[in-house]
Order: sequence, then C-alpha cells, then structure tokens
Amino acid sequence: MEILTKPSKLWEPGTRLLNLVFFVLLFLVIPHVSAQKLESSDTSTILVVLSKPDASYEQVLAVLQKTVVAEGREDYRFRAVSIKAWGNEANLLSTINPELIVTVGTKAAENVLSKRPEIPVLSILITDSAFSSITEKYYGSLNVALESGVSAIILGQPPSRSVRLAKLLVPDAVRTGVMVGPVSFHWIEQIKDEIVNNKMEPNLIAIEPEDNPIHMIEPVIKNSDVFIPVPDSRLINISTARWILQLSYRYKVPVIAYSKTYVQAGALAAVYSSPEDVARQAANQILQGSVKSGVKGKKYSPEYFSVSLNRSVARNLNIQLKDEHYYLKQL
Repeated sequence: MEILTKPSKLWEPGTRLLNLVFFVLLFLVIPHVSAQKLESSDTSTILVVLSKPDASYEQVLAVLQKTVVAEGREDYRFRAVSIKAWGNEANLLSTINPELIVTVGTKAAENVLSKRPEIPVLSILITDSAFSSITEKYYGSLNVALESGVSAIILGQPPSRSVRLAKLLVPDAVRTGVMVGPVSFHWIEQIKDEIVNNKMEPNLIAIEPEDNPIHMIEPVIKNSDVFIPVPDSRLINISTARWILQLSYRYKVPVIAYSKTYVQAGALAAVYSSPEDVARQAANQILQGSVKSGVKGKKYSPEYFSVSLNRSVARNLNIQLKDEHYYLKQL
C-alpha cells in the first residue's frame, strides 16, 4: 500500500519566499547583536594626536600600541589623528569618546592644550621648556595645568647621565667642561656634584640668549678634557652646536651630546631619549593608570634612554670604544 505524506506547510511553495526572507534577516541581525555586545564591552579608547606625518612620530605610535598589546591589554584601543583632524575637536571627541589624549610632538601639544580639554592629556616628545611655555600660555601656570590632568614625559636626559658617560668614555679626564643656558640653569649644582663625585673638576659656562657664544665657549673647551653641552632652548642649541663641534675638532676634545643627530654631526657620544624609549614609558604610564580622569597630572623625567657612539671620531681621538650595550648597562 502506498503511503502518502502531506508536505509541511513550512515548505509549501506559497511560504518559501517568506521563509527565505526570515533566514536572511536572521543572519543579518546576529552580527549586529554581536557588534553591539562588542561595543558595550569594557574598552578604553586613546586618542593619539600627531604633530605631523613624521617617521619618528609614527614610530612612537607603533611602539606604544605594540607595548600595550604585549601586556595582553586588548581593552585599549588607539585612534591616531592629525592636527588638522583635531581642528574639529568637538565632533572628534563626541564620536570617539576617548579616555585619554596623547599628543606626540610640540605642535600637537599646543593644538590640543589650547582647547583645554576636560579629558586627561599626556604630552610626549616635548622638551621641558616647550611644555612649560605651552601650559603657562593656555592654563596660566604649569601647576594649574597639572591640576587639570595634564601630564608630560619630558625629552632630555638628566645631565648626570652625560657626566657618567663622559667618565666611562674618557676615564683619564680631569676637567669637564659643561655649557648650560637659561632653561638649564637649574641643573648647575647637580652637574657640579656629579662631576666631583666622578673625580673630575667642573669647568662650567652659562650662556644667555643675548650672549655671543663663540667667544665664551672656546676657552672652556680649550681647557677641558671632555665637553658636555646641556640641552636648552632651541635658540641656544642651534647657535652653539656647530661652533662646539668645530672647537672640539680643533682642540681634540670629545663632546658628549644629547641627541643621535649631534653624534652623526661629530660628537663622540650621546645619551638621549629615543622615540622607542618615550613610547615605552608612555605605555607604562597608561597601563599603570597614572594618567586618567580624576588623577592629577605630572611632569615625568625620562625613565629609559639610549646611547649612540661615533666610532670615526673615537679613532681620530685615539679613544677605545666598547659596545653601546656596555655603556647602557653601566649607566
């Protein structure tokens, strides 16, 4: 006997189109629901404002992200924008809703701080003098800016590290020449103490903006075994660098500088903050929760540093150099 079965109404020709629509909608809704759950998860967005599309700035961003991810903190999300995009900051902040703004470079810091955002700000790749000038201009004082949640990781290593590096590179040095400017006057006593602690004699010179540094620097370099220019204002740095290197070559006096560029131009060595050093410290501050809403801002000294050597200059001065890692370890 033949048994006839009645097809389910679910699959009757009249309902197939409706069923197809149902399943399509089902698959469209599921991802949407998942996305809503993902967006509502406990994530924090960090807005990074770059001064310009420069390799060093982009390197800072890359290392910052890599360091945070390496710690397993996938709850942090980074959004990088240019100064131009920051010009529409009201719309940008409402769209992104960041927990923290990180400015990379002086121009980015000035553009962001000029708006006095209510969100905490961490400025990096900025000098002490530039940060002080910007906060005084837009907040009235550095202390007011710090109270408002503005922080910075300052470029420029403590001069004590340069003194110790000088002694490591030139162990027979007796007189250490040091140049400071108006921004770095406050380092003088610490520099003197560090030189004496390393069994050397200080031979200091203080340059004012209105001074002619050429005639003032020469006798100091001529009568020193090693010379250390301390980073100062941009004007002082530019006006003295070329002359210092010329005198160094003339009198065979090694220069311990404060940037990799200075070493490439003719200094024997430098201890400085690289973009990677700055990014690493910034990542640590973010992970530790040091820069967030409700926390007073702080001006951080460089925690990490790099050493660069000019082996060609060392050969001309008959100085035997070891590997950079040796000096990093000693410092």
